[in-house]
Amino acid sequence: MAPDVAQERANAYEQEKGRRVATHEDIENVLNEVHAVTEKTETIKAQISGDLWLLQTVWNQKRDVYRNVLKCSHRFKDKLVGLRSAHLVLSEDQEKGLPETHLQMMETEVKRWASEYVEAQRVYIDALEEAAMFLDGPVTQFLSDFVAQKELGNVMKGTSDPDKSLALIFELGTWINKLIDFAKRDLGVRASQ
Repeated sequence: MAPDVAQERANAYEQEKGRRVATHEDIENVLNEVHAVTEKTETIKAQISGDLWLLQTVWNQKRDVYRNVLKCSHRFKDKLVGLRSAHLVLSEDQEKGLPETHLQMMETEVKRWASEYVEAQRVYIDALEEAAMFLDGPVTQFLSDFVAQKELGNVMKGTSDPDKSLALIFELGTWINKLIDFAKRDLGVRASQ
């Protein structure tokens, strides 16, 4: 019986060894699958992270473009208001027959406003061109339509006709409000309640 016991032990040992080898292989297979899934997960996370970074970067650029166009729009409008006011004061002073020295001082003021207006116009046009490059969708058409308007040509010339310039000031104000609405929609900003 001793050989049978030894044989049984050997068989039991081989069976146990076989189970352990099988378990080890199973664990190795599971680890390989986990490694593959982890690798795929990391790839997806990196892609999502990259996509989110890109989306955030584009959003930041759009926000900066809108901010710049709006800032330049307000500055341009303010310079048009100042130029209009200076023209009105000069006209009123001329009608009152004020002394020549005063009228010359007011003419200098009109020229100063005209100079500031021309600079604001240059910066404004640059901002509109930049916006056309970085923005897309309906706002691009809106910008193009606004720039193409005949009235804008008069704004750009800085018309000295007080009635026309007042109408253009209001038109610029309306345009600015529409641009704000476009920016809010494009940037996903909800109206405050």
